[in-house]
Order: sequence, then C-alpha cells, then structure tokens
Amino acid sequence: MQAAPMAETGLYAIAAAVLAAAALHDLRERKIPNALSLILTGLFVPLAALEAMSGADLMTALGWPLIIAAVVLVAGLTLFATGLMGGGDVKLLAAIALLAGADYSLRLVLYTALAGGLVAFATLAHAKLTGKPVREAEVPYGVAIAFSGCWVCFARIATLLA
Repeated sequence: MQAAPMAETGLYAIAAAVLAAAALHDLRERKIPNALSLILTGLFVPLAALEAMSGADLMTALGWPLIIAAVVLVAGLTLFATGLMGGGDVKLLAAIALLAGADYSLRLVLYTALAGGLVAFATLAHAKLTGKPVREAEVPYGVAIAFSGCWVCFARIATLLA
C-alpha cells in the first residue's frame, strides 16, 4: 500500500473513533462536545489534500464536500430551530458530511434517518419499560449519526484497500 492511501486509511480510522466517542458521550450526557465535531472538520483538510494529490479535481476534493456540508448544516439548523434536532447533532452531521462528500452523502443521510428511527424506537421503549414519561425521553440522535458516519469511514477505507 502506498503512503497516501495508508494515510487516508488512518485518518478515516481516526474519524470512526471520534464518531464512536461522540455516540458514547451522547448516550451518557445527551450532548455531543463541540471538540469532536471540530476534530472531524479538521480531518477534512488533510483528506481533501490527499484526494487532490491522488488526482481528484478540485470540485471533487473540496467543492462538493463543502457544498454538501453547507446544505446539511442549513437543513440541520432548520430542524434545530423547530426543536426536532439538537445543536450538537447538527454540527456532528455537517462535519461527517464533509468526509462523506458527493459519493456517500445521500447514503449518509438515509442511513442516519433509518438508524435514527431505530434509536428513537429503542429510547421510547426504554422510557415505557422504566416508567418514565415518554414525552420527556431525549433521543440520542448522535448514535445514529455516528453509526452512519462510521459506515462512511469504513466504506471509504474499503475503497482505498480495493
């Protein structure tokens, strides 16, 4: 394996570890630290540079990921303003959208929605079983985002290793 794919593989593995930390933190605290979203955003810089050095055009390496992340951020802020999504969730999803880029962004959103439904169901079932008011149950949506974000990271790694 050459140096660039090895470096990209390592950076995606770090991103997956950061996402796992975000999921665990969201499960425990129902908050996602800004630092984790910032780390993911920071990982985009060397990943975009490595992709550009590997021959990708500037729009593929930099343009589309930035546009997609901006669209995800605006959509997420709309959901945040209506109380349907937490601010940490919005930032985490926008950060991982940078790493997903055009190739994986639609599946990122789809898998996040599907996993989010499962997490919401499990959260509500847990509240019901423990006798807590269902209306007060806070869904740790960061778990769903982390799941789909890890899928992106592992899909990218698989592509690099192929």
